[in-house]
Amino acid sequence: ELPRATLRAAVDEAGVTSLTDPANADPRHDRSFLRAEIMPLLAARWPAAAAGLARAARLQRVAAGSLDDVADAWLASVQATPTTLPLGQLTGLDEAQATLRLRRWLQRASGCTPDARILATLMRDLVTARRDASPCIAWHGGELRRHRDVLHWLAQPPRVLR
Repeated sequence: ELPRATLRAAVDEAGVTSLTDPANADPRHDRSFLRAEIMPLLAARWPAAAAGLARAARLQRVAAGSLDDVADAWLASVQATPTTLPLGQLTGLDEAQATLRLRRWLQRASGCTPDARILATLMRDLVTARRDASPCIAWHGGELRRHRDVLHWLAQPPRVLR
């Protein structure tokens, strides 16, 4: 939430040696393009744009934390474990609620937060798969499998013995 100049002055005053990442100046990266091209245009038109965006980000962080708390309480109540999630517990929830809970469980299980594309794939291919299906999706160094209406996170894929 601090302007770059304020942060730079504080670093210089503290005598801290800083590193400059060359990627920060490369407009091929979205964040660099936004910083160099878009933010100056927004600031020229709306001087308070950066403060407004910082405020929105802060509010979204608070809201995300509250949603995580809701999902954590739900996970504790449905006998989910760090590696299993009973899919019957998602039945009856609307898609947003089911996705929220699935995202949080997978975040806790794998240590990584799945993006919207991965969540949509999981909902389509694992959660709503036929009862007799045993689908498997490789993701982030592990596998997600559905077996007997339970979603399983396997951190390391099982080895195939020959």
